[in-house]
Amino acid sequence: MGFLDYYPRAHSTHVTLVHFCKRLALTSAQIRDTLAVFAGENIQYQLPMPIQTKKVLITDATAFPVNIKYSQDTQLLNAARVNLQADIKVMAKQLHQAPPRTYKRKARKRWTAYSRRPRLRQTKATLEQIKAPLQYIRRDLRCVDTLLAQDGKLTKRQTDRLATIRKVY
Repeated sequence: MGFLDYYPRAHSTHVTLVHFCKRLALTSAQIRDTLAVFAGENIQYQLPMPIQTKKVLITDATAFPVNIKYSQDTQLLNAARVNLQADIKVMAKQLHQAPPRTYKRKARKRWTAYSRRPRLRQTKATLEQIKAPLQYIRRDLRCVDTLLAQDGKLTKRQTDRLATIRKVY
């Protein structure tokens, strides 16, 4: 670790591996592959001989993705709302119609006010922030369904994203 003398206290805390995993996820693929090969070689030398002939699955904390998002995540809900509004705009333009009302400015203002104050987020504010995008998403899904019924077209990617947004909703 680079210490000159012995210290009786622990040199790292229990969250050191978490920080290492986050940093590892941000590095290039070559570094991750090199570390995986190095870790694999060390584990093979530490295992007893009889186990090497059997199939063994070895997992640790670095095997799980760092960027998991949950359906109640406010960032995910905001991204769903923004994507739906973009799809509505594209379909309305295809059909030569004025885009329906999506309350884009109010939603963006509310999201910005919430996201800029991470220290002041309380349970009530978080629940309100989860509820608001869900209401915007419900309204936008109705608009998308209406535009699709009027022969609006979506690309394959937009259709897949719409299915994902429906699952999140």
